Amino acid sequence: MPSEEKYMALFTEAGDLIEGLVRLDGQPCPKLGFFQKRKLKKAKPLLQQAALESPENGAPYLMLAKVEERLGEHEDYLSSLQKSWLLEPGNLVLVIELSSAYGQLGKQHEAISVLIEGRKYYPSEPRILFNLGVSFLLINQSQSAKDIFVEMIEIEPDYEMNHKMLAYSQRILSGDVPAPNNQSDIAKGI
Repeated sequence: MPSEEKYMALFTEAGDLIEGLVRLDGQPCPKLGFFQKRKLKKAKPLLQQAALESPENGAPYLMLAKVEERLGEHEDYLSSLQKSWLLEPGNLVLVIELSSAYGQLGKQHEAISVLIEGRKYYPSEPRILFNLGVSFLLINQSQSAKDIFVEMIEIEPDYEMNHKMLAYSQRILSGDVPAPNNQSDIAKGI
């Protein structure tokens, strides 16, 4: 029988092990050495057990995903993110994490699906909109991307990248530059 008390003990113990080794804010993590990897590997079964103790809670799956990401276990990373998101589709961190994971794997349609669902909860969230615009560019829906970046400028008029992405989308639509195949093409194009 699941126990919130046991969940908290497991989650806390795992949290102590992974502290400073995983990030949820998109910032780079420190390089892992042997002992840091060992800590992450010890935390993994604790988080798996924590998920069983609190089956309606997406947090242990999210942290498990971040551990798996750091260990290079990409299939497990995506699977854990999906489990977490299914439990908490309105969690902004999960929307950003899962859509980014799909995007990095070249699964733009899946990323768009997650972002559109997330937009129901956060209709004007800049990170969701920006990622949605990028994903639209990557599936050659430049008009949809342009519309998103117009909206982004209304929300964040002082953020220069929004203006660059709008101009880039317009250049694609006018045929001045080819549609991007990957994020590297976008970085070069803007």
